[in-house]
Amino acid sequence: MRLKIQLFAAARELAGEPWVELDLPLNCSVRELRERLAEQQPALRRLLDRCSVAVDEEFADDKLMLKADQRVALIPPVSGGQ
Repeated sequence: MRLKIQLFAAARELAGEPWVELDLPLNCSVRELRERLAEQQPALRRLLDRCSVAVDEEFADDKLMLKADQRVALIPPVSGGQ
């Protein structure tokens, strides 16, 4: 299956684009998605373990199994100012 992952904040800056498309096997977990992202986008590798993954606008556990029609977003940690 092919998924389009929306990138936010530092993830977007590191990848140099707002979206990344991945070819994933059927019955792929969020953890496997992270692993594939690290392979395809090495610049994101150091950030991936600290990012949240949202699936259909809800934060997802790494064990969640993905489906082809779902919307996926990678959300890095955010820090505030003064």
